[in-house]
Amino acid sequence: MTNETSRTWWQQEIFYQIYPASFKDSNNDGIGDLPGITAELPKLKELGIR
Repeated sequence: MTNETSRTWWQQEIFYQIYPASFKDSNNDGIGDLPGITAELPKLKELGIR
């Protein structure tokens, strides 16, 4: 097992994944979409997600 000082950046960071089809539907067709995701970016940033 490695200690924290020898880890690379991707071993130290937290990753988030958004599944677009179920995240937010902006045009009410029942499927999430990119405009729905971009509409929520300020809220995600407020939560501390970079």
